[in-house]
Amino acid sequence: MGDWDYYLLSMSFADADKILKFAHEVNKKTDLDHLIQRELTDRSVEIKNYLINQPQRLFGSLICASFGEPIKFKVEKGDFGWIELDNTSKVYVLDGQHRLAAVKEALLTKPQTFTTDSLAVLLVEHKTTDAGYKRARRLFTTVNRYAKQTSKATNRVMDEDDGNSFLLLRFMREFSFYAKHIKCVRKKRMEHWS
Repeated sequence: MGDWDYYLLSMSFADADKILKFAHEVNKKTDLDHLIQRELTDRSVEIKNYLINQPQRLFGSLICASFGEPIKFKVEKGDFGWIELDNTSKVYVLDGQHRLAAVKEALLTKPQTFTTDSLAVLLVEHKTTDAGYKRARRLFTTVNRYAKQTSKATNRVMDEDDGNSFLLLRFMREFSFYAKHIKCVRKKRMEHWS
C-alpha cells in the first residue's frame, strides 16, 4: 500500500511472545529524533483480562517492523510464502504494543488457554537511517491519529458484555413505551441517539 512493502503473517501467541519485541528492546537511542514508540502503560491489564475471559476474543493486526534487518521472504507460490523469524530477530511492535503486552501477560497467567490462539501481524521494514526513523514515526503517528474510538452511544447500544447496555437494550426491545420513544438516527455521518 502506498510505497510500503509489507507482509501479512499469522503467528501463534507462543511465537509472538518469544519473537516480537517492544521498541525499547531493539532501539537503544532515546533522543527525540530516534523515538519510535510511546511509553507502555498499564492499559494491557484490561486487554489481558479480555483475552482470558472472552472465548470469542479477537483483535486487529499488530503492525511490526524489522529493525535494521532486511525481511527475507521465501516465495512458495504466487504471493504466498514464508518468513523465518526467531528470538534473535529484531522485530518490534510499531502499533499494538499494549496488545502484545496483554498476550505476554495472559500467557504467564493461563498458558493452557492460548495453545491454539494466533494473531495477525503486518510486517514492514524499518531502516535505521535518519530517513528510516522518520518513516517509522510517520507510520506510527498516522495509524494512531486516524484511529477513532467508537462513541459512547454506539458502545451503549452495541456492547454485548456490559450490564447497563444489556438492560438498556432489553428495555428498548421488550417494553413498547421505550420502543416508541427511543429511536436511532444517523445524520451527516454523525451518530445521534434520542
